Amino acid sequence: MPTSPELAKLAASLYPDDFAREVQKESNANFGGPLSDAQIEAITNKIVVAHAADLHHSFMVGQGRAVNTEALPPSFIDQLQKRGATEESLVEGIERMYPGLSRAEAIAKWQKSAERTMANVDLTDGSDYRPGAPSPFYEPGKSTARESNG
Repeated sequence: MPTSPELAKLAASLYPDDFAREVQKESNANFGGPLSDAQIEAITNKIVVAHAADLHHSFMVGQGRAVNTEALPPSFIDQLQKRGATEESLVEGIERMYPGLSRAEAIAKWQKSAERTMANVDLTDGSDYRPGAPSPFYEPGKSTARESNG
């Protein structure tokens, strides 16, 4: 478990703007005087709580129990979000793709492949991804009927 000074350094390095803003607030409240260890610890705790979800996700990625979505191509993430994919559904699908591997091994294998191959792939039909382009498939409520010569 990290000590308070180590945690403060980590919070300052991960969230420098938040940390600087909170230090400035405390310093102003302290009439510009030096901050005590308790004040630094309170600032650190505030930042950790504010970013708990991000920190938990980073921990899960480090443990091999979650997908590192920040390393995936933005167009791929955009399409996954539009389809309602969640971290849990991704991991479930990945585990089904690689049933003989542990969760961490399956995620690592899928992650490596997705980073390399999914940069510009449309998940609908495998063509190049073009955001905003009309879908080649019928979409209820969006598509309109067209005459066909065939």
